[in-house]
Amino acid sequence: MKTFFNVWKTCIITAFKSAIIYRTNFILSVIILLAGNILFPLLTVLIYSNGANFPGWTIYEALLIQAVFLVNLGIANSLFFRMVWLINMSVVNGNFEIVLLRPVNCILLSVAQAFNLEGIFLALGGVALMVFSLSHMAFPSLLMWLVFFIYMLGGILVLFGLILLMSASMFKLVGNSRIFEIFDSVTEFGRFPATLFPKAVFNIVCFVIPVAMIGFFPASVLMGDIQLYQIGALFICIAFAAVGVLVFNRCIRSYQSAGG
Repeated sequence: MKTFFNVWKTCIITAFKSAIIYRTNFILSVIILLAGNILFPLLTVLIYSNGANFPGWTIYEALLIQAVFLVNLGIANSLFFRMVWLINMSVVNGNFEIVLLRPVNCILLSVAQAFNLEGIFLALGGVALMVFSLSHMAFPSLLMWLVFFIYMLGGILVLFGLILLMSASMFKLVGNSRIFEIFDSVTEFGRFPATLFPKAVFNIVCFVIPVAMIGFFPASVLMGDIQLYQIGALFICIAFAAVGVLVFNRCIRSYQSAGG
């Protein structure tokens, strides 16, 4: 683990230096990332301002769910999203064995190399939207905040599991450039109140691929709604991440250094 943290620290320093050297590129990347993810909250504002709504949810409650979603997405973006792109390029070029030969677990090394400074700004944008939404609601208690952060960790585990599954697919579907479209389609459900979905969809997004933990469950806690089934979903998040690790380690055996 000491080696991992040393590598991770080096990657973080490198990311900061790169942002300083290529400032224009970094600023444009942050703007594009924020613009692409702020469209949905803006659409929500437009929906409510025209008299429509999410049944049973105020505009600030809906925005809070989306704000929490953005915070989780930003944290995951900064920590490990680039794993998929890095592994895909390594497999296509046939040089992933460089990662395998390093004296660090390949998942941990890939996480360290995937650090992305831009994701921090997306998370900060989500925090700003959270503050705005909560300013129009009753302020959560200390217990609510504690449960909230535990649920946030569950959301990060779900995203990590999804990234591992996508990364694992790179060893089977070499050069697959559309994988993130699948990711976006799956995680999009986390932006909505899960209670709006039919029961079958509700069960899937809560207990099969628990993307509800990315936005809906943590936001619900801040609104004072803590349900027993949410705690059960938290354990499913842990299991989901574990499945991602197992699938990744299994698929990595098929790597033959042949390139794309």
